[in-house]
Order: sequence, then C-alpha cells, then structure tokens
Amino acid sequence: MNFEKKYLETIFPNGVITKKSYSNIALIKYWGKYTDRIQIPLNSSISYSLSKVYTKTRLIYSIKKKKIFR
Repeated sequence: MNFEKKYLETIFPNGVITKKSYSNIALIKYWGKYTDRIQIPLNSSISYSLSKVYTKTRLIYSIKKKKIFR
C-alpha cells in the first residue's frame, strides 16, 4: 500500500480536493546546462505569474474497500 492511499484511508475516507494553478509566462528561459548527463540550468530564468488567469481542478473521491473472495 502506498503512502497516499494509506493516508487517505485513515484520515479522509471520502472528500474533495481542490487545486488552483496560476498561469506562468517565461520571459527569459534558462540556457545551458552543467553536465551532459542531467539537465541542470546554467543560469536563471525570469518569469511572470498571472494572478487572474488560472486553472482550477477539483477531485471528488471515495475509498472503496476491497472484496475478498474465498
């Protein structure tokens, strides 16, 4: 059993989760990388977050108990 499932079953067996994600525009994207194996930015980027433009997601869930067949 993974952590999230165990947490939801013991604390919140049914519920609603809502998340709001604001739009973000990259004005200057980072360039370069430190190594060839993994992508790590060589310098910073500059971005702007829009306070009135967002995506809102709502998840309604309920935990089902497993049926055990004998």
